[in-house]
Amino acid sequence: MEIREGIISDIEGITRVHIGSWKSTYKEILSDDYLQGLSFEKGKKSWERFFQDKNNKVIVSLNEGKEVIGFASFGPDKDKKHNYENQLYGIYILEEYQRKGIGRQMIEKVIEKMKNNRTSSMIVWVLKDNQSYKFYEHLGGKKVIEDDIKIDGKTLKKVGYGFDNVGDILNRL
Repeated sequence: MEIREGIISDIEGITRVHIGSWKSTYKEILSDDYLQGLSFEKGKKSWERFFQDKNNKVIVSLNEGKEVIGFASFGPDKDKKHNYENQLYGIYILEEYQRKGIGRQMIEKVIEKMKNNRTSSMIVWVLKDNQSYKFYEHLGGKKVIEDDIKIDGKTLKKVGYGFDNVGDILNRL
């Protein structure tokens, strides 16, 4: 297992994990038609744009075959309404690699990068129906806001978990 900063040549692997994770994580929340319609080409283009912004960062997890099996993306807080310097845009891990400590290892690298940039606070948004909210609560995240998001023609609730000092997360890993 290797965990390192993502590079442009990881885009296809990141896209594969992103789509695969959505299909497994959101199968109870979003329709099969929506999930089956996720486009690899559109996803890849989106990740190419993501990498063009030097403020955006990705940590990837690779298996023994050097294939991307998970990633964590982060950068500046896009909303800026809640006084957090950073936003964890998401952590995605292929279903067969979940619950093996990979998320904890990646969040550790994310925090290291944030601290190296001399930033300390972070927000992460999670769909309320997604069980991963428990991970962020375990790390010490506090619910700071709820909002609506429209996906697949449905209005869903999303929850913002705030961390005033990302260094505190290390004590909870």
